[in-house]
Amino acid sequence: MFFETKLMMDILERWQKTFNHEEPDYVSSFVQAVMASRQKIIDEHYSDNFTEEDLCITPLGDYTIKKWCGFESSWGTGAPYKVIHPDRLPSKYQVEKNGKWEFVDNLPANITRYRVVSNEGHISEVMGDNRDINFYVEGNLYVGPGGAIDQEDYDAKATMDLWTQRLGNRKAELLEDATYDRIHKDYIKTIQDHKFLPLFGVSGFVESIRESFGIKAYSRFLRKNPEVIQHAVDLHEPTILASAKATAKAEIPFCVTADDIAYKHNVFCSPKHYKQFFSPLYRKVADIIHKAGGKIFFHSDGYTEPYFDTWINDCRYDGQESLEPQAWILPDGEGTGKGANLEKPGRVIRYLKEQYGDRFVLLGNMDMSTVMPLATPAEVGQVTKDIIQSGAPGGGFVFACCTDITDATPIENVIAMREAYHKFRILK
Repeated sequence: MFFETKLMMDILERWQKTFNHEEPDYVSSFVQAVMASRQKIIDEHYSDNFTEEDLCITPLGDYTIKKWCGFESSWGTGAPYKVIHPDRLPSKYQVEKNGKWEFVDNLPANITRYRVVSNEGHISEVMGDNRDINFYVEGNLYVGPGGAIDQEDYDAKATMDLWTQRLGNRKAELLEDATYDRIHKDYIKTIQDHKFLPLFGVSGFVESIRESFGIKAYSRFLRKNPEVIQHAVDLHEPTILASAKATAKAEIPFCVTADDIAYKHNVFCSPKHYKQFFSPLYRKVADIIHKAGGKIFFHSDGYTEPYFDTWINDCRYDGQESLEPQAWILPDGEGTGKGANLEKPGRVIRYLKEQYGDRFVLLGNMDMSTVMPLATPAEVGQVTKDIIQSGAPGGGFVFACCTDITDATPIENVIAMREAYHKFRILK
């Protein structure tokens, strides 16, 4: 029992040291997800050789393949809470027949493409692995009583009234204490038995607001009808804070907010608008987590540096992931190039460490756009080494892929990354 407890303390101490900007015994690792086709290949070709150490089937989820890929932490779970939404109507479904979308009473078995029409007026197209690929094609919330935003008589108040009508009665409540006690015990058991650290998700809201309106209306509202954006934030606040309180109630020490707010080389709104509308609610989230003794970081793809100062000084979040190297614009103006960029990943993390390393935890930086799908295994190993040796000194760094292990990634490169990580994660 003492041995298991010591293993648990090593993992938590390692992450705590990392988030305190101290050097742990070795560099930790994190992965978001392994896409379905990669999981299938690993399962078919390697699972017969899985060891007891590889197996990671826990009360919080099956992390076996992620652990086999070399990672000791992942997201994919969260603390539950109750959403009370008396006005919500059941979703309706559409399937494509003869080139047209038609409503159906029940989804046919094994269907791979369909649309979900929700009470909020959203239409989400779902395909393949059940990931939304076409957000809110029609029925955007700026259409309806408010009219269309490009019309002179557009009425912003009517849009706000529509949001109030559909979301104004939505409330959120925590569950009974026993639920969070059980989650905490499952969390500790996972660490003790498997030396694996599940990271709990705390709900985001900026991405969902942007996608609810569509990028055209979202941009318009930020500039010309800011009251619409603020109203949407206010309506999201009860569920966002409930998510944070549930995580704190379960005494989860490390958690993440996934809220995509950027793309390659830019962000979806100005830092000024982000600070004005979104950072106050995220500050409340961070305060809840910190008061309970936890740490919390952001996830977003893309070029996120324009928000770093706001995240650090206003939101008071502890770090950021994924540090996508092909999205970053370095001070010398370097952008992306074609093929596998074997130099830039290390350059990006060295720059970020110099600028933010004593204030912000940095998680990620392994390039999934060019290096992992296009480089040779030997090159993958060299890039892995360079990123670790660039990010590790002084603590405050977790090695991670900058997005999922995608279907374009050869398994040989996953193995090369895993072996290089295990070889070079200890610097002393």
